[in-house]
Amino acid sequence: MTHSISSAAFASATLLALSGIGLSGHLQQSERIAFGDLLNGTAQTAYEAGFDGANAASAFAVDAVGALKLALFGQSSDGAVLGKDGWIFTSEEFESAETFDANIIVSAERVARAVSALTRKGITVLPVVIPDKSDVYVDELKFVRPSAVERRLDQFRMALSVRDVAFLDARPTLKQAAQIGDVFIKDDTHWSPPGSRKVAEAIASNLAHLDYSRAAFNTTQGPSVAYDGDLLSFVPTGRWRSLIGPEQFAIETFKTEVDTQGDLFDAPGVEIALVGTSFSARAAFHFEGFLKQALQADILNFAQEGQGPFVPMDAFLASEFLKSTPPKVVIWEIPVRYVSKDL
Repeated sequence: MTHSISSAAFASATLLALSGIGLSGHLQQSERIAFGDLLNGTAQTAYEAGFDGANAASAFAVDAVGALKLALFGQSSDGAVLGKDGWIFTSEEFESAETFDANIIVSAERVARAVSALTRKGITVLPVVIPDKSDVYVDELKFVRPSAVERRLDQFRMALSVRDVAFLDARPTLKQAAQIGDVFIKDDTHWSPPGSRKVAEAIASNLAHLDYSRAAFNTTQGPSVAYDGDLLSFVPTGRWRSLIGPEQFAIETFKTEVDTQGDLFDAPGVEIALVGTSFSARAAFHFEGFLKQALQADILNFAQEGQGPFVPMDAFLASEFLKSTPPKVVIWEIPVRYVSKDL
């Protein structure tokens, strides 16, 4: 641990504080429990609810327990897995239910159907398969990934290939870029701006042969800002964070704008659509902006947060935009951890 306070000292002080909190709450609640409640089974429920209400320091207790788990056991709450050197991973990446293999086939079929529906409209579709964070940073894990999880991406690739679905596997790009800098955010499920930029450039190379309306876009970098990743909710150290961790990280900021000084082509409308998950939807990762820069084209973003890759695509297929002004190109971002889930 890099912090000055020792784990043992913190644990001792916190346990004493929690004991006092617990005793205070217990004494307040013990006086309120009626004898009849002990007989009819409502006593425990009433006690627990009353304890939380009476305990003015409950937030302190939550923070302290989270800090204890991190300091003594190197553990997080369910939902995240702690790796080495401050890396945190979503536990979703390691799930392998009995339907794991069957779900991959179902997902490949759904991709194939969507691609076929768009292709029949004369649209070029490029599914972009995003690898697990724990695949790119497997060396930061404290354990070996389950065998099913280890083969998931290759299994999905094969399922797409046998269905004649052309796609871009982002793993080689991210693996190579990870040798230079972080392509995922240490305490977040998603890629970092440098990671999303590299994938955007790979997509542009893949689509370079296509004919679509172009415009001059320019991306500039702004200041780095403090950033708390979504996985920190599973490591709730709160007021103890400065002593115990997790470490505070920063994220680069970017702005992408049309270069009004450049040569602009007279585009009849936006001809590229982006569909996907929070990898594409969240502005902090700037994937949409990097795509505009790399493709030198405007983009309409139909990505949605918290819905996985298939719900946004179903919504896009039913959209008025597709019916009235179909684009020439659809980029579909698909995190591979979703393809083996029960959807």
